[in-house]
Amino acid sequence: MRSSVIRRVRKKTSGSIYFDVILAVFILSLSAAAFYSVFPKIGKVQDMAQERSRAMHIGNRVIDQLQMMRPQDITPANLVALQFCGNSGLNGSPYTITRLPMDDATDFSPRKSLKNGTATLTVTSIDSGSLRCVVKVQWTSESGHAETVKVGTVIGGYR
Repeated sequence: MRSSVIRRVRKKTSGSIYFDVILAVFILSLSAAAFYSVFPKIGKVQDMAQERSRAMHIGNRVIDQLQMMRPQDITPANLVALQFCGNSGLNGSPYTITRLPMDDATDFSPRKSLKNGTATLTVTSIDSGSLRCVVKVQWTSESGHAETVKVGTVIGGYR
């Protein structure tokens, strides 16, 4: 009699163990599918971060080079002579930055490092002989959206 009770209990529990295993495998496969579907998004976010980092680097390098100059030296003629902008820079602010003179080896010009990349420098006089310089870097992201980064500084008495 005791063995017949044990058999009945085994039949009930063995069926539920198989069901539990199948359910666990199903849940595990769903979670794996959800996890792996996130990977393409992570790659896109990483690409966007790299583009933004390059744009910030371009803006910061321009600001770094401008901060080595005195406010009275930041003129259209000097910016063209330093090869910040082409001859179109003689027209005045905003200046179109075509290359970074001190970074020729790194290819961090806006056109070379960003898709449809452009950079402009706007110089505005403020009081006390100081200048406000704003670098605006624009490009088209991999997804086709227009992106913009602005970096600025004050050169002169307010530093």
